[in-house]
Amino acid sequence: MEITLIGFIFIPLGIIFLLLMPRWLYGLMVFFIPFSATAVMNIEVSGRTSGFPVWMFFGTLWMISFILNTLKTFSIRLGGINNNGTILLLLFVVVAIISLIMPISLSGSLYIESTLLSESLPLEFRLKHITQILYLILGALIAILIARENSNEHEITKSIKIYVISAIFVSLWGFLQFACYKIGIPYPTIFNNSATESARGYLQEFVDINVKRISSVTVEPSIFAKYLLTVIPFVLIAVVRHQTIFGSIRDKISLLIFFLILFLSTSASGYIGLFFLILLTGFVLGMTGLLRISYMVYGIGIQIILLIVLFNVLGFNDVFKIVLLEKLTTYSALERARSVEIAWNYFLLYPILGIGWGSITSHDLVVKLLSNTGLLGFLTFSFFILYLLRQNFYCFIKYKYEQANILFLWSTATFVSLSTEIAISVVTGFDFVFGHFWFIIGMSMAITTVVKRMKKRTNLTI
Repeated sequence: MEITLIGFIFIPLGIIFLLLMPRWLYGLMVFFIPFSATAVMNIEVSGRTSGFPVWMFFGTLWMISFILNTLKTFSIRLGGINNNGTILLLLFVVVAIISLIMPISLSGSLYIESTLLSESLPLEFRLKHITQILYLILGALIAILIARENSNEHEITKSIKIYVISAIFVSLWGFLQFACYKIGIPYPTIFNNSATESARGYLQEFVDINVKRISSVTVEPSIFAKYLLTVIPFVLIAVVRHQTIFGSIRDKISLLIFFLILFLSTSASGYIGLFFLILLTGFVLGMTGLLRISYMVYGIGIQIILLIVLFNVLGFNDVFKIVLLEKLTTYSALERARSVEIAWNYFLLYPILGIGWGSITSHDLVVKLLSNTGLLGFLTFSFFILYLLRQNFYCFIKYKYEQANILFLWSTATFVSLSTEIAISVVTGFDFVFGHFWFIIGMSMAITTVVKRMKKRTNLTI
């Protein structure tokens, strides 16, 4: 085990907060959610080294503080524990845990075909199964505690502000990375210290056209882009509604920053996701009567300006050609498609529980769930997500005549954010090891729970 420079700072700081100011741990966790390439320590197990992300470190300490407080008061207060979404989430986790009987019972009798190697490897219960299920359990518990923490409008607003502030910092760090590459000076990797092999996204580039890709503090450009797509709806809808998060001018500047750095990330997931996000936002605004021609002109104008800058000033013609037109024929795309095909075949063999959580990689969401947890896992997860989306949808639809209410803003933005995350995950993979997914899940549960609590006063039925 190796403690990083960041770890030497944050580990003692986290312990101090745990003992003296435990509520600060939540804010630190939310702020560091995008820092997936930032590790407090690197741990080597069985010849493989993995980083322990800083957001997960603070999240774990925050959970410990909750447990200690529970033991101290002998009372458990979980604001959304009776919420159907919380029950469905826990049910999915239970199914994932039960699915681990498959690699144990099939040990040595089933061989898993590899997309990279010509040989097949025997399915056995390995350390990877334990780490993968721990990631899932930790993420689900954090989402539930986020729902508990955000028990009113004020707490919800504060959490979203921290989330957006973090996105601004991460985006500016991304611009610093871009400037370093353009000027030709070394990029400071202080926030890219994870020894996990997949966390070296800051080294990625399009060699043929000599363009460095932008990942900022995340493990790779695609995760950076997917994270930004969960943040943009909060600022975008606030600007459209003429409400403010930090101020009218600052919100618009923040939105411009997010759009520009998203384009600079050179992520196909980001470009496609942004297109979906804008279409979905237009649909939502139309449903609530907020769609205006001026908004469309404003949005299209910004995108045209960005495209002119990118194509004519920064020379991104070749980037767009490679990312959007040629990527489907690359080895990476074929390897991803092959992983889905292989995983689907194992689901057909074991359709009830799949072959166990963490047993096989599939670069999508649907076949990932089917092959690893079978129909039971896929259905419970699907019911869970559909329930949350339905609840959020009815929140902003019922509030469309009370658009000054802050819950209208947050429920609308959360619906767009969660929908975009799920839509992109369907074709790129399940982000259960990253904090942004669980934050949006937790906020969705929090908002619907708060609205339900207020239904007698607002005459809402959800």
